Amino acid sequence: MRNIIRKAVLCGGLLGLFSFCPSGGVLRAQSPNVPQVASVAPETRPQRVRPQRPPRWLRYQGELFTGYTMGLGKETNTWVYDRVPLHLLNGMNFGGAFFFGLGFGLNAWGDWSSKDAIKNANATIPIYLNFKWYLPARESLFKFFLGADMGGIMQGKAELGGLLLGPMAGFRVRLIGRLGLSFSVSYLYEGWVEGMQNAVSLMYNTHSVAFRAGITF
Repeated sequence: MRNIIRKAVLCGGLLGLFSFCPSGGVLRAQSPNVPQVASVAPETRPQRVRPQRPPRWLRYQGELFTGYTMGLGKETNTWVYDRVPLHLLNGMNFGGAFFFGLGFGLNAWGDWSSKDAIKNANATIPIYLNFKWYLPARESLFKFFLGADMGGIMQGKAELGGLLLGPMAGFRVRLIGRLGLSFSVSYLYEGWVEGMQNAVSLMYNTHSVAFRAGITF
């Protein structure tokens, strides 16, 4: 009888032991079903996007140019001469479409046939207003323009001077930022008056064609 009880206890113990073992034969404790919590991603700061500033409607514009001016007329006329200009323009650009500024500089003129003649070359001083109309108005690689010079010109101590008028046409090529190259051709009319400080003694007109190349900024 005792052997039967021992066998029953032993069988019960083995059944209880096998209830903790999976099919692989490894003893594991069964854990209660606990819901898994998803890991929280670390907070990332949003990148700041700098807003692009719209182009200024009104801004400064300058231009430095040189070139060659060919006098028109008969060679017997003393005041038919060629000139080499060096001018500076300072003004304002309106919306990329219009420019209005003040120009001044030197026009070297004389006989360019020899070194001595070049050394003895004279110079006139033009002071004028410059207008330009750009097409297209938006910023682009190429811009065409129409314009005009209107002002005065003098030589020496105002002993010689007069009126300056000159319509022009040309184009601008953008380089970097506001830097660009400008090329133009214009017709220049100059109405000269000699003896401005004293009585007027002589009046005459000159005509020429000017080719200009410069840099805008």
